[in-house]
Amino acid sequence: ARGFEAPPLIRADNILVDGIRLPYSNVANAPAPTTIPFGSLPGAILGAFPLRSAQTSAFVAAVVGGVSGEVDTRFFPFVAGTTPAGPNALSVADVQTIIAHAAQQANITRAAIRQPLGSNARVTMAVVDREGNVLGVFRQLDAPVFGFDVAVQKARTAAFYSNANAGTLLRSAGQGAYVDRAAADGLKLDGSVAFTDRAGGFLHRPFFPDGINDTAAGPFSTPLGEWSPFNDGLQLDLIKTNLLAAIGGASVPCTSIPNLPNGIQIFPGSIPLYKNGVLVGAIGISGDGVDQDDLISAGGGNGYAPPTAIRSDQIFVRGVRLPFLKFPRSPDL
Repeated sequence: ARGFEAPPLIRADNILVDGIRLPYSNVANAPAPTTIPFGSLPGAILGAFPLRSAQTSAFVAAVVGGVSGEVDTRFFPFVAGTTPAGPNALSVADVQTIIAHAAQQANITRAAIRQPLGSNARVTMAVVDREGNVLGVFRQLDAPVFGFDVAVQKARTAAFYSNANAGTLLRSAGQGAYVDRAAADGLKLDGSVAFTDRAGGFLHRPFFPDGINDTAAGPFSTPLGEWSPFNDGLQLDLIKTNLLAAIGGASVPCTSIPNLPNGIQIFPGSIPLYKNGVLVGAIGISGDGVDQDDLISAGGGNGYAPPTAIRSDQIFVRGVRLPFLKFPRSPDL
């Protein structure tokens, strides 16, 4: 790997966990033997794994809201929403404005995961319509690639939970038990509450509320005694059947709910979008700390935020106020 070393500032041995420095390499000065020409190396190249160049990136350069970044041409130029029908649907101009505002907020938001300290956040931002159709995705330069999928997940999750037919769709997918558990906690999943992913994730904890041990699980979570990262409740149960089918060779989406073709997300970083008090979609952000993602979501949703009276933080579950968004302290550079 000589000549392709990781920059010293971002190596794992810069990270301390409980006072213990993570290892990176047990060799302080790597040996530098004489380079043997590739054609003179002993052995042979396996036919199944020929040498090849890296795959060409699907991202192309773009500027949105004065911020340089990249787009995937499958989702660019941005398109208008088709649901709800009529004048309240998100227009192309709406999508452009929402993503531009999010990008501008990200450009001045102090990053939680980047070096050097004082860098701005680099994220992917996605806008979907009410039924989860992708209307636009924009990625800042050097934003983590995983955020491309996760930002869409977050947006779809916020739009889904805030939708009037969320409970009905969950029942049709065989997840009625979660609808019943939510109803027992006073949550109807009928569009009367505007849910962010922070609120949905809060309901997905094996202890509810967070930080209080020996409490019952949230309505979307498995009990702690059954919980694991691979058995966390609704998030897994939504994809389990189709996952097994895909392993068997079937070509299927992650879930049987059309609004959630790549599943749900329980990490914060989204806000449902409204026009004239009507749910029209959601924005999802992924790529930095979740508090930063929340802040950037709010920036993108400025002017399209849900009415205060229906926000999730106006709802109490088991005597605990649900969250809506959480911003980092002193967030702007």
